[in-house]
Amino acid sequence: MRDSSDMDLVRRYAQHHDDAAFAELVQRHVNLVYSVALRYVANGAQAEEITQVVFVTLARKGGGLRPDTVLAAWLYETARLTAISFLRGERRRQFREQEAYMQSTLESAPTDAAWQQLAPLLDDAMMWLGHKDREAVVLRFFKDKDLREVAAALNINEAAAQKRIHRAVEKLRMFFAKRGVAVGASGLVAALSANAVQAAPAGLAVTISTAAAMAGTTLAATATATATKAIAMTTLQKTVITATLVAAVGTGVYEAHQASTLRTQVQALQQQQAPLTEQIQQLTGINSNLSDKLAMADKNAANKSFKWESLESSDYKQYIANLRAIGCPEQTIRDIIVTDVDRTYWQRMAKARPSGGRNYWEARIPQSVWNKKNAEYASLQVEKWNVMSELLGIDARAEELRRDGQPAPYEDGFEFLPAEKQKRLREIDLESSTMESANAAKKGKDRSREIREWKDAAIKNLLTPEELNEYEMRWSGHGSGLAQMARAFEPSEQEFRTIFQTEKQFGRDDYGWVEGTTGYAQRKPADAEAEQRFQSALQQALGAERYAEYQRSLDPNYLILYDIARNDGLPKDTILKAYELNRAAEQQAAAFRSDVSLLGEARQAALRQLEEQTDKDIAKLLGNGVLKRFRSGQRDAALYPAKPGH
Repeated sequence: MRDSSDMDLVRRYAQHHDDAAFAELVQRHVNLVYSVALRYVANGAQAEEITQVVFVTLARKGGGLRPDTVLAAWLYETARLTAISFLRGERRRQFREQEAYMQSTLESAPTDAAWQQLAPLLDDAMMWLGHKDREAVVLRFFKDKDLREVAAALNINEAAAQKRIHRAVEKLRMFFAKRGVAVGASGLVAALSANAVQAAPAGLAVTISTAAAMAGTTLAATATATATKAIAMTTLQKTVITATLVAAVGTGVYEAHQASTLRTQVQALQQQQAPLTEQIQQLTGINSNLSDKLAMADKNAANKSFKWESLESSDYKQYIANLRAIGCPEQTIRDIIVTDVDRTYWQRMAKARPSGGRNYWEARIPQSVWNKKNAEYASLQVEKWNVMSELLGIDARAEELRRDGQPAPYEDGFEFLPAEKQKRLREIDLESSTMESANAAKKGKDRSREIREWKDAAIKNLLTPEELNEYEMRWSGHGSGLAQMARAFEPSEQEFRTIFQTEKQFGRDDYGWVEGTTGYAQRKPADAEAEQRFQSALQQALGAERYAEYQRSLDPNYLILYDIARNDGLPKDTILKAYELNRAAEQQAAAFRSDVSLLGEARQAALRQLEEQTDKDIAKLLGNGVLKRFRSGQRDAALYPAKPGH
């Protein structure tokens, strides 16, 4: 069975209730799930409970997963959400101060100093990655898969898998660096490989398999009844809400667990901390109260059963009020309503969504029909966001983007603006998007330029001159073009501002992608005198040394080397040496071409010998693979002749 893929095992269990298949899944992934839970709750017993909940969730929902699901990544995300939900529940309890002390007695982090700094930030860093990058990291470092296995799981080739892993590790390194944890790429890889997954307690896999099998049996018995419910919830939501509801109606199951935990904790405190007698007495009182509730619940549980239908309502506002009345957490209420509204709009939006596919015997959809459907789809999207925003008091569009792992418009990096102006910027952006969709759906005059001018005017009217300048550095074509063109310069924030303002002052702010070059460039030429004034002002602002580095960074040859080196993780001083070798060779080649004493074959032989020697020197520094990519990039940008002497 070891040769079976994860999703094959999931299907066996879902379709045939194959307990052996599920036990194999648990054995494969229990360490991963347990480690995620342990990092969040820092308590072995609680981490075991969360691990069981995650695998029970898999047992109940595995049959609905897509065939191409990367199960390890799905389990990672489910473990993270379950742990977060658990912590929210803990914070709602009445003994926050006691928990703060108890936390110090729990299992400590790994002794390795670097890992102690990385571990508290690791799971937040993982959520900062894109979906595909996160899958690659989980498979490579959390599940210890080799490159071939990662590539097969992600349905890509090994080169692409390696590139994705390198990119993800670099993003993680940057995330840690921004939070004051300096670690190199190799050090980060070593730390992840050694510490990302700890062994789960012995016997936990057997316990989970048994619990999941019981959950699967219960689910099969109640499937017909639950299928008629109007609300679609994630397993996480059901887990949290069920715990809250059971407490509300007096079943006392959760209190029983708390009572047991508190008894153990009180005994430990009595033995270790004499000065905490008063706190211990408080805990004892709480323990006694919970024990009384448990006894009452045991007496009445057989006569009480909670019905979810008692909370549901066709009026969303009433539905929300009912959930709040039983103490349901606000985040869970939000998840329920968002899920239900999404489901309500899904069929309408699916019908309106323009489809690029077609049957082989059918003609393509006319552009006018495509535009009309696209406008209808956009209108429904806006309508859905408005409904959610009104019900929950949130920016629904921004929330949806964040759920998809994308930054909300005008949120990241716009701390310089008051909250109300950030909100108005999002509204302007949404209004212009709606107008653009409507414009695309209509025949006649194209209003694209008019819409852009309206958006620019609205933003200028909203912001002060100082705020507008900050906005343009982040969102204008000038700012984006400068960031791209100056990437090899690696400017500080102040240097970027200096170049931006100097270019703006001298009218050098017209950027765009230029065909046949290495990227963005200034398309507006300046006359010689104006250019000299601009360069003098820029040199004075940056200083002679940094100005020289900036000019070098604009050399297409240096840009090509820089991009290759950044992708491969090569040191900057190495690419500088390669650049100087290539520059010296170009100067020597120019001298050969202008030397009238060299004619015909002699000139070509000298150029050929120079080229061969230069390639050997650069290959010695960078390797043959990098040399080939460098020369290929030069030819693409028309910087390197196909043959010497031509």
